[in-house]
Amino acid sequence: MTTQNSKEPPKLDFETAMRDLEELVERLEQGDLPLEESLAAFERGVMLTRSCQTALKEAERLEKGRQEKKPKAARIDLSDHHQVNEYDDILDLAHDEDIEETIVKVEQWICENLAAGQNIELFELVIKLAKKDWVEAFLAALFLSNAGKIDLEQESFYGPLYLTLCNSLSSITSETIAAS
Repeated sequence: MTTQNSKEPPKLDFETAMRDLEELVERLEQGDLPLEESLAAFERGVMLTRSCQTALKEAERLEKGRQEKKPKAARIDLSDHHQVNEYDDILDLAHDEDIEETIVKVEQWICENLAAGQNIELFELVIKLAKKDWVEAFLAALFLSNAGKIDLEQESFYGPLYLTLCNSLSSITSETIAAS
């Protein structure tokens, strides 16, 4: 039989430690334990309490870390852009605008201005193309990504979206531009 160090809390999950502590308190409250068993139960209760406190402190630390990671406010200024509230708004916008023209412009700009491995943030591209409609540029980027012509990258969930020329397309594009 191994004995645990009385200063070190047992390695139990919070629920198990709480259940054991409640059972221990019930036994102690009955008052029919001999003195030696009562002292041992009390010591075990102290260890279980420490274990629960440690688990609660860890949970509080994790929750505080999660709260700090949540974005405080929108990082992207969308003023002067179409407001999109629902899926139908995107479909209407895609059908109302000449999305094919935008796809061609986005692909052409990326092929002419980016080397393999370079990227550009979506909103930078919108500005360079003198477009006021970020949704249309986003849809074009999704189309080009689905076609295997560009890669889309995002380092964090709320972070900027980057467009990168695919390696296979960059070599074809370089040859086409050199031949022109």
